Amino acid sequence: MSTRGAIGFIKNKQYKVSYNHWDSYLEGKGVEVVNFIKNNSVERLNEIFDNMIMVNQTDIPTEKERKEILKFWKNNNIKNEWDPKHFGSGTADWYYYLSVTNGYPEYYNKGLRYMTDDKEFINDTLFCEFAYLIDLDENKLHILSNDKECSFDFDKIPDNWIEIGKIQLSNDCKDKFMNLIYDKNEQEQKDIYESMGITKYIDEKLKLDRYDYYAQEKVYNSVLEHIDEIEFEDIIDEYTKNLEMEDI
Repeated sequence: MSTRGAIGFIKNKQYKVSYNHWDSYLEGKGVEVVNFIKNNSVERLNEIFDNMIMVNQTDIPTEKERKEILKFWKNNNIKNEWDPKHFGSGTADWYYYLSVTNGYPEYYNKGLRYMTDDKEFINDTLFCEFAYLIDLDENKLHILSNDKECSFDFDKIPDNWIEIGKIQLSNDCKDKFMNLIYDKNEQEQKDIYESMGITKYIDEKLKLDRYDYYAQEKVYNSVLEHIDEIEFEDIIDEYTKNLEMEDI
């Protein structure tokens, strides 16, 4: 799925960020980035940053740089389906050579040194649906989406970070609630309502279905009949904080 985003690093307030075209949502590229952080020491992440050379997409690599990239492709079984002839004989730009590796942080752990400089894409809130920034100044992962941000310490990323991230990155109270109970079975949903202290506002005869958006919305509206939306959002936020604390 073409869910566009950005992946990169911050060190000494310098941004090294590249564009990612595919699967930028939390369950896709997010999982890859989190695993990348967990599988590498802070020292190694700093080494990767220091070795990284930023280039412009439309610039033409030198013959030496081109050979280095082609050697990396060969050693890592990477193929580019694009025909370089489309760029003219010998004039393929950096976009051609890096489009197959941008967005895959593990390649930089294997010795790739070049990344296209796409940091401005982070500010495109219409098309940049998710951005993942590995902050080496604070040793935190920052995830940006919907003009919102959630952050996790490298050494304290909880197992349920996707659930927490979805709620914190939601646009409004309703989205937070829907993401909170999405894919939960009936008993799990009821346990959540109990933990949030909203059980008494829910019709016990209501049949809950994790794939029934209408039923979930009915629960949401039932709660709002008794609780102000702002107060309910505070309840959800407090529940999310407890989720994070329990998992650490």
